Amino acid sequence: MSVLLMACAASVGFLLGCVWTHWMHVRKHEDEAAQTVEDNRLDTAGLARRALEDGRPAQLEKIL
Repeated sequence: MSVLLMACAASVGFLLGCVWTHWMHVRKHEDEAAQTVEDNRLDTAGLARRALEDGRPAQLEKIL
């Protein structure tokens, strides 16, 4: 009986480990996606600021 209980405990532990690893992997990709969105936002803001500073309203319209 104790062997069966230990086997069940090991299986549950393994499954919890798999779920935790998958969750961490998904979270890593979510963090990378959020960073990419932030980088793109900053790039767009920088391009718009430079277009305004250089007096290029036509380029500003393309950026925004």
